[in-house]
Order: sequence, then C-alpha cells, then structure tokens
Amino acid sequence: MNEERLMVIKIGGSVLSDVYSYPRVVDKIEGLFLNEEKIPFIVVSAMKGFTDVLLNVSKGDIKMLSQIEQLYMDAAIQIGGSGTISRVQRELFLLRKIAVDNNISLDIREDLILSFGERISKILLAEAMRQKDLPVLELDACNTIVTNAVHGNAKINYEKTLKNLIHIKEEVLRNNTIPVIEGFIGCSDNGEITTLGRGGSDYTATTIAALLAIKNVYLFTDVDGVYSADPKLVSSPIIVRSMDYSEGVEAAKYGVKRFNIKMFEPLIKYYPSTIYVGNESRFGTKIQKASNATGSKPKIIAYKNLYNRSLIAIIGNNVDRAKLIHKASLALSEINVSFSAAILPPASPSVVLLFNDKLDAQTINTVHDALIGSE
Repeated sequence: MNEERLMVIKIGGSVLSDVYSYPRVVDKIEGLFLNEEKIPFIVVSAMKGFTDVLLNVSKGDIKMLSQIEQLYMDAAIQIGGSGTISRVQRELFLLRKIAVDNNISLDIREDLILSFGERISKILLAEAMRQKDLPVLELDACNTIVTNAVHGNAKINYEKTLKNLIHIKEEVLRNNTIPVIEGFIGCSDNGEITTLGRGGSDYTATTIAALLAIKNVYLFTDVDGVYSADPKLVSSPIIVRSMDYSEGVEAAKYGVKRFNIKMFEPLIKYYPSTIYVGNESRFGTKIQKASNATGSKPKIIAYKNLYNRSLIAIIGNNVDRAKLIHKASLALSEINVSFSAAILPPASPSVVLLFNDKLDAQTINTVHDALIGSE
C-alpha cells in the first residue's frame, strides 16, 4: 500500500548548526530514505540555539536580532534562489517589527517571536530540497496544527488537526510529494500563533505519525541516540538501545534529551508508532509502546537541580527498586555522600534520590557506574 511508504522525520536544531547545514541535511535524508522510495513527512526545527536567542529578543534584548538576521540571511544566500532570499528578508522584517511593538500582549508576542525560528528554517529546508529537484509540498503549521489557546505550552487539538492532515496525506500520496512543516508551532481556533513548549517539534512529529497511523518516526539529531546519562556530566554514558513509552515519559519529566512530555500522548491515545533516535550513522535508540528489553539494570540516570537541593532519577522498568536504592547507597557511601530521601513514585518506572545540596560530577558518575556501568 502507498500509505506504508510514509514515515515522519523530525530534523532537530542540533543538526542545523551553520549556514551549510540545510543542503547537508537534504543529502542525508536523500541517502537514507528516498532511495528506498519512502515518502518522509518532514518536521523541521529552528537553527541550533535560535529559540533561546529569540526568547531573549522577546524579553527586550533587541540587539540579539542581528545575530539571527545575519545567520538566516547567510543561509538563504548559500542555498540560493532570489525567491527564497526575498521570503527570508520579509520574515526577518516582520520579526523585527513585532519585536519592537509593545502594544501586543506579552504571551502572544513571545509566541509570535519564537515562531520565526521554525518558520524561516522551513523556508530554507524546502528550498534546499528544491535545489535537489525533490518534489516539495511546503506546509504552514498555522493552517495544519490546531491547538488550544495556551501560549508557551499549547496542547494540540487532535480531532481538528486530523481533518487537516487527512487532506494533506491524500495529496501527498496522489502526487508523490514530500511535505515539509514547521515543528514547535501551531495556531489556536482564533488564529493566534501558539508554541508547544520545549521539545515541541517532537510533539508535532509524533502527533502527525499517530493521527495518520504512520509506523515509524525518526528523530534526527547530532548523536547516535539517547544516552544513559548527560555526557556533559558522566564520562562514559552508553546508548540506550530500547525504551518503552513509560520510560520515555519519565525521561521527559526529568529533562532527558529535552523530550517534550506531551510527545507520547498521541502515540498512547491513537497509534503506537515506533520512535528512532539518532543520525545518519546510527539510529541507536528505539522507543516503542512496549520494550522487549529485559535485565536488572536501569536505563537512564538523570540529574536535576532544585534551587539549593538536587535529585537523581533512576529510570527503568522491570528492575528491583529496593535493590537499586541499596546499591546506590553503598556506592555513595564510598565517596562520603548520602541522600536525604528515596522516593518510589507509584506506577512510574523510576526511583528518585533527593539530596540536600547540589552534586558534583563525581557523585553522578558514581551512581551511573554503580547502577549502569559501561558497554
């Protein structure tokens, strides 16, 4: 069936790091998927770091606009096409106009400003695809992804969004085009642009997949998969080969890979797509409704600061949580560290250790090495 050719690919901002990134990403997509006669539904993020820059702009740091204007214009010139350059110029002009307009309410203004990262990124990726003679169907997230009116952390209205997606799918399959859409943004019923929260492009991708019953979602990033711990803190993290949705939800709760916790909701509610996380070298992590992985070790050690306190979340299904606590306690005692409490959240695949102060890297490494170790 033609529908089986469909997949969803989310292009993360981490792989859109410079003005040459867009043609590179198109080459990778073409090499990985198009040679197999697949039809990818592409969801694109803003360039790396631009959401944070735009957030500062929305708070009044207008000087930072020049950084965005320069990089996006350089990318447009690098890709080529006078139409694309003109479109990017118009978007940047509108962005600056909104940024200095103090008559717009703060929540609406912030979402408007943040939306430009993805909007311009989509224009650039679509043009890079056209330069390779690929049949692009450029979509507008505001006309496709319907949300509630909660600015900054909107929730997608699945029923209304499905109606839009069905028409798009029919056109895609009829004409063999490749749809490209902005992640992270949508529009409320009253036509106001909304954003979906941090990691919102993943939420866009899983919503499209679940509503259209698409089997596979690829989260294209700059690493081989989800790590067992933050590589900035732990010296020898390993790739988590398999996770289930409940472990993914728990990982999102503690900030792992900046997953948006809402991304699993449509998969649970509508259709259990399989998520692959990685890059052109290796999609090393598979996230499914139910994981086949078994064993006594947890999957992930997550660390989070809580003002003058902190926690370590030990995430993994089918493990003896009492044994994990005991093992962690013994390992920490060897470096003269102790936790103030251990919490076993009901119906959650995790153990949470609370500490009365912030932790150093040695402490986090100690827990990781004792409970997970290395490959």
